[in-house]
Order: sequence, then structure tokens, then C-alpha cells
Amino acid sequence: MNGKKVKYIAYYNDDKINPRENRNTFLAIKNKVDYICRALNRNGYEVEIVSPCWSNNDTGYYKGRISRINEGVLLRNFFTIGSKGKTMKKIKQILSSIFLLKYLLFGIKKEDIVIVYHSISLIWPITIAKYIKKFDIILEVEEIYSDVWKGSANYEQEVKYIKKFEKYLFASDKLSVLFAEKPSVVIYGAYEAINVEKKENNFNDEINLVYAGSIDRVKGGAFNAIKSMRYLPNRYHLNILGFGEKTHIDEMIDLIEKLNLEMNRECCSFHGILVGDEYKKFMLNCDIGLNPQVQGEYMNSAFPSKVLSYLSHHLNVVSTAIESITISKVANQINFSADDTPSSIAKAVMTVELDKAHSQLSVIETLDYEFVKDLNSLLKSSNLEASNY
Repeated sequence: MNGKKVKYIAYYNDDKINPRENRNTFLAIKNKVDYICRALNRNGYEVEIVSPCWSNNDTGYYKGRISRINEGVLLRNFFTIGSKGKTMKKIKQILSSIFLLKYLLFGIKKEDIVIVYHSISLIWPITIAKYIKKFDIILEVEEIYSDVWKGSANYEQEVKYIKKFEKYLFASDKLSVLFAEKPSVVIYGAYEAINVEKKENNFNDEINLVYAGSIDRVKGGAFNAIKSMRYLPNRYHLNILGFGEKTHIDEMIDLIEKLNLEMNRECCSFHGILVGDEYKKFMLNCDIGLNPQVQGEYMNSAFPSKVLSYLSHHLNVVSTAIESITISKVANQINFSADDTPSSIAKAVMTVELDKAHSQLSVIETLDYEFVKDLNSLLKSSNLEASNY
């Protein structure tokens, strides 16, 4: 790797390394961080992921450790404990930030290249460390959280914080425009297409729709997908893969059961969380990927990573007309609904030509090539080349 190294701060966990610890993270974060690490490796950089994830377990003591994910990537975890009750859970979250701050102050040199995955809970340790150490940071911004999740932070304060950094990895072209005055690279998601000569449908003769992602009331994608089934013929079946808060999952399952009863058939199924080869095999057996999120200005800055996952698995994609997607480089691969109502989403689904040739593979390969090249340029444009440590 020629001795070039990058520190990557992110709420990342690998259950294969520490399956008992149940550290908090999201699958979408892991998938994107994994891809960016591979892109860094291809440019000759070794990566140390520094993760402040704490344990979601109710009991247990878990040591901090350094683990090797692969030849070019290390994972550093901090000490954490399992705990019950809101107070103890808050304490262990604060402790994880304190451990991270200590590492930033004493474990990173001013000349090191540092990438930070933007999270609201990382604002204070990153701000303090940056003020004291004066090191350059590449901030990876997936969305402006206070714009999406009302009440999580003040919008102006979050934007002011984001503007303090030197360089950026942005999840959408819209974010790149908002912060256009500094060097940046746009990355929608993991640009890794599954190269298959022919997709095989092992389910049945139905047209299989899939919604894969977060299940919540704010973005509303899973709920919109379920409601759209009322307007589709019997040959369509909806599969939902995903995660979310228990109350939202329970509400969704209740909606599915009522809809299946109303339609007098099992038109919708929930499969929980699938990962790895199980996820890949499932997706390759589907026909159309859905991104039916509720529209609004609050969603325009974020690019749903599920869209890239659908394209990578050679699915036709139906989405509401979120600006971050309509102005993206993959817009011509998407079937957009007229609006975000379930009936409009259903109409868009029925216009999909399943046998029409698509160019997803070439599009994903082009995006991958351009990102690896642009990422290398962004790193080398720094006046601080990574050093050995």
C-alpha cells in the first residue's frame, strides 16, 4: 500500500468480528464505508476505521480492540458496556464520544488524512479535536439531518458546522451545489454491479417488487409501497427487507396483515434483514426495486443508497421524483412516479418494461471508475499527504 494511510471515523461495525457485542450501526453505513475503503485501497491507501459504536446489549463488558477486516483495512473499537435504562444508555454514548475525542487528540497526527462520516452525535468531539489539533478533515455528508429529522438539530447550526471543513464526500449532487465553494466528490452509494449473464426468478411467475431499506414514518417508503399494492394486479407481489424502530416495524406488519386480508391474497411479505450472499440471491430474484419515499424539500439533499443497490442487482427502479435522484447521473435509469401517492406509484410500476434492455452495468462501472479517480485527486489535492504511523 506504499505506506499511505487514512483514518476513517464512522459508526461502523462488523458482526463477523465481534458478533456478541451488538454494537450500534446501520447496514447502509457499513456497505458504503466498505466500498469507500475498497476505493481507498485501490488508490494505494491503507485504512484504519475508528468506530465509536457502543453496545446495544443490556449486559456485558467489551474491551476496545484493533481487528483486521482485510489486507488493507483495520477496525478500531473502544471499550463499551451493556446497560439497561435510559440514563445508563446515555452515559455509555457519552463515554464513546469521550474515548473518540481522546483518540483524536492523542492518536492522530496533524498531517494525517482523516475522513469523518457526518453524524449529529460526532459534532462535539470532532469540533473540539479540530479546534485543538488543526488537522484537515474530509467530511462525508449523507444528508443534512436537521433538514430530514425535525428536532434533531438546528439546521443553521448544522450547516455552519459542515462549512468548517476543507473537503467533502457528498451523497448527492444537490449537497455538492449547496457547499460548492470547496473541493468535493459525489458518491451516491456503492458502485459495485453484480455481473450476471442472466437473472433467474426462483420465486414463481409473479412480478416481484422489493423495498429494501429503513422502515420509518418520516420518509414513509415502506408504508407507501404497501399501500400501492391496492392498485396493482394480482400478478404483482411486494417483498420488504429492512430495519427500523420496533413501533414502526409493528405498525408496518399490522398494515401488511390488513392489506393481505383485504386483497384476499398474500400480496405483501416482510423478510426482515438480509445480508451478504442471502441478500444478493434474494435481490437477483426480484424484478423491480421501489423507492416510494414521501416527497418534500426535506428529502432533496439525501440520495437513497437503496437506488444504487437496486441498479447494482440489475433491477428496474421506480422512485418518487426526489430532486437528488432526478438531477443525478442515474436519473435516466429510473422510472419516476407522477407524485408520491400510492396510486401514482402503482401506475409507474405498471409502465416498467421488464424485458427492456438496461445499461445498469455500464453505468455502475463508469461511476466506479470516476469515483476512484476523483477520490485519489481529492486526497492528493490536500496540502497534507498522509504519513506513516
